[in-house]
Amino acid sequence: MDPQTGVLTLARSLEVSPSEPIVELGVTAVDGGSPKRSDYARIEVLIKTISEPKDVRSANATGSTVQVCWTRPEFGQVLGYIVKYREVENPHGQPSFLNITSDAISKCSTLVELKPWTDYEFRVYGWNRFETGQGSTVGRFGTRPDYCQMNICQHGECHVLNEEPGYHCDCVEGYFGEVCDKFDPCSRSPCENFGVCRNISSNKYRCECLSGFSGQNCSEFNPCALRPSPCQHGGRCESTASHKYQCYCTKGFYGKTCQFFDPCSLDPCQNEGKCQNSSQVDYVCKCIPGYAGKQCEIDIDECSSSPCKHGATCRDGINTFHCQCAPGYRGTRCKQIEHCSPNTTISEKGVFRWNSTSHGRAQLIECPFGSTFPDRESATGYAKRRCYLFPNGSVAWGPVDLSSCREEGYKNAEDLTGELWMLTEDPKHLNVERLQEATKQIEGVIGYAIHDKKIAHNMLSIVSNMLAINESLLRMGDLNGTAANRITNLVDRFASEVKLARGESITLKTENLVVKAISWDPETNDLEDDDLTFSVHYQQRQRREYSGKGRYRPLPPSQTFWPDEGDPMRDEGTTSFYNDAELTIPLEALLMAQNQSYQELRIKFVAYRNDKFFREKPTARWRQCYDGSGYRRRYNCLQAETSGFPGRRVLQASISNATVTNLSEPLIYVLPSPLNVRVFCAYWKEHERIWSTDGLITNQSGNSTICLSTHMTSFSLLLDPTPNEGISPDHLFTLSIISYIGCGLSMLGLVLTIITYSLFR
Repeated sequence: MDPQTGVLTLARSLEVSPSEPIVELGVTAVDGGSPKRSDYARIEVLIKTISEPKDVRSANATGSTVQVCWTRPEFGQVLGYIVKYREVENPHGQPSFLNITSDAISKCSTLVELKPWTDYEFRVYGWNRFETGQGSTVGRFGTRPDYCQMNICQHGECHVLNEEPGYHCDCVEGYFGEVCDKFDPCSRSPCENFGVCRNISSNKYRCECLSGFSGQNCSEFNPCALRPSPCQHGGRCESTASHKYQCYCTKGFYGKTCQFFDPCSLDPCQNEGKCQNSSQVDYVCKCIPGYAGKQCEIDIDECSSSPCKHGATCRDGINTFHCQCAPGYRGTRCKQIEHCSPNTTISEKGVFRWNSTSHGRAQLIECPFGSTFPDRESATGYAKRRCYLFPNGSVAWGPVDLSSCREEGYKNAEDLTGELWMLTEDPKHLNVERLQEATKQIEGVIGYAIHDKKIAHNMLSIVSNMLAINESLLRMGDLNGTAANRITNLVDRFASEVKLARGESITLKTENLVVKAISWDPETNDLEDDDLTFSVHYQQRQRREYSGKGRYRPLPPSQTFWPDEGDPMRDEGTTSFYNDAELTIPLEALLMAQNQSYQELRIKFVAYRNDKFFREKPTARWRQCYDGSGYRRRYNCLQAETSGFPGRRVLQASISNATVTNLSEPLIYVLPSPLNVRVFCAYWKEHERIWSTDGLITNQSGNSTICLSTHMTSFSLLLDPTPNEGISPDHLFTLSIISYIGCGLSMLGLVLTIITYSLFR
């Protein structure tokens, strides 16, 4: 219990038996005064488990019945319902009730035999076998018909009345009567144009119209009924529809009401000209083409506007002209140009389909097998053909110009070399068998390479890849140097036969190979007193770039000579000798070659980045240095097979159709060489397949070595760890014994010296 308000609330759930739903308790109030006062109250609480029904409502009331509806209580188990009702004016009277047995969720029941025109109040209770639940909120209803729900007012708003007749209708405008069922048509002012409405009966009326108006609602108007007539100057007025009229003017007048005078009524325009008024007294003639003047009286020269095109001759006529076309043109105005009809050309350079082309114009078709411009990386070649016009006006195709297009063989050669370049790109997958097969295939494309720079670059790139083969594999698989010899001959053949104009040169650079060829012309290549110098710049390591159609091509060559990242030659202590190689040919050698031949002088330079293709035969060195008895035949000959160093360069210089020897001014070869290692210059003897030092002067300085030679061939550097002259085997044995005796005597003298010093100390 709240001590301030006295409100009782439950502290916990009640445990009450359904058979004893009454709880009794007492409350004692004690004050704090002196003497204390107190009082006691007895409280009796009736506990119910069924709550009141929900959504209780009445509907469909008549003079003696009404329908009462509800839904099941939220709490409690219900077996049925009791509806208690009584008259509002007799609150102390005995209520009537209706007992219904049903446990439905929603229920409606009808109360019958009610007094008409009486107000009732009612409550609904739920019950079971233990109790009657709490009653619903008191509801009310009246036993009178709800005419408003019956829509008794036809054209108005219905209001409920407690007295008879039980309703009242507020009619909308225009309707009247007890249920708004009668209509006054004049209430809506149907008569237009100030007409007066007369009500004849319900829903019927008559309009009294003003003069000129007619129709049921005075909506139709005849303008011609007005006086004076709207048509001026004697025009005749005719009404075509309500509020519309048309004036038929007398001759010379025009306008909607014939208010304007028409000077064109006199037909002043000649030669089918059209007359238009410019004012009440003036006019303008719109002449047809071919005429001019105030009244179209002047015949115009139609040729003055030059209607005939492309140099045609115009001949004027009466309101017309005629074009006499020049040869090659046709049509009314000679705008159509004669065309050469479509044509197809089939040749070894492809199939060319020529579309219809006007005369004087040339058509270009892209070469199907590529261009003949090897110096242009992305140049596109075109076949060309022109359409010609003859004096008699006929047209015909001219000859086909295929000079910019390659034959199909060039395309196949380019694809083949591109595929071989990919197959030989990785040195790990390169063996002697693949090298020999690739050599055989590129020998078949050299005829194309001498004409096409791109094919040539691919071919030399393949050779460059071959130079990266494992040297031990090459030594075992190509013991006699047959494959290597074929490759070097292929490179030399290319340098000799590549197509060059007089005075022209070509340089192709790859990773391991550089080739330069010069078609030397004394007039074009005027050296005066200067020598001819060839500097070597190898291309950087090649990278693949996809070129479409499943092929790869190398990137454009670089201008650097230094090894790539990861190359063993870049390690500290080994990179100092990688300078650019250089070769200088004196003017004397060129003049000597020129005097020997009346043909073109072809100067060839070839630089190999290593000497893998220049390996000596196993027995060639011994035969060069010893006779049949095993004695040395030459004392300046190396005893063993020559050895090189990693990345040893090979420079080759030669002149076709000429032999250059015994030069007073030597050729100068500058080659990179390692520091702190003795090397000497050597040249390659082709037939014996050995390196020789005959006739060469070596000058080593720092990380470069200069070789001087009086003849032209392939040069390189060889390691010489024992540069002194060799000793024969017999002399070597004798000298060994002498050395041993000398060493023994030296040791004996040393022992005696030590003893003497010990005794006389």
